[in-house]
Amino acid sequence: MREAESNLAVKEMRQRLAELEQHWAKYVHMRTFEPNVTTAESNEATSNDCSNSTSLSVNSARARLAKITASFIGGSSDGDDGCVTIRELEDQLMGVRIKEVDNLAELKEMRQKVMELETQNHVCTNQLRRQDEEIKRVREEIEAVQKVRRELEASLRQERQRCAQRESELNEQCIMERLKYSEAMQSIQDLRQMITQLELKKAEGWTQNQLRGTSVCEVDDDSVSV
Repeated sequence: MREAESNLAVKEMRQRLAELEQHWAKYVHMRTFEPNVTTAESNEATSNDCSNSTSLSVNSARARLAKITASFIGGSSDGDDGCVTIRELEDQLMGVRIKEVDNLAELKEMRQKVMELETQNHVCTNQLRRQDEEIKRVREEIEAVQKVRRELEASLRQERQRCAQRESELNEQCIMERLKYSEAMQSIQDLRQMITQLELKKAEGWTQNQLRGTSVCEVDDDSVSV
């Protein structure tokens, strides 16, 4: 929007400059074909100066304005008294207006360039701000990921320690179970030996009882036959 307004203002100033150049060309053309206008205007100004005091003050003001304008432009009259004619004053005024329009057009262009540079600066500033925000966001994400990674690594180390401790406990339990199994097998073996010994003793006792019973029966038979 600002760029469009600047372009429109520059376009209007250029159009105004073209119109002033056209008026200046017409004015120069009219002056070329009317050489006696200056003399008539000078005589008219002189008669008006003699008629009343009001016109004298106006002419003196115009003379002062002409001197100031001439000193501003750098021009001077050919007369001995240093005054300029109204036609020369109009010429100088037209030149001043043209220079003013040129300066205004240049000022408009410079303002437009300044506005363009300010717009570019604003765009670049916004881009830099967005890039800074993006970099900040990425850094925050990286820090968050690194924090999670450190936490996971700490958890992994703890789990490994727990696994190693559990494995050590399981190994101890396995060794204890093997020892208990060996002791149980030894106890079973001892019990079997005791059972075998008891069975042998029982068999011996039964055999002895059988032998004793047989000898008693024979003694009884002998006594009966006698």
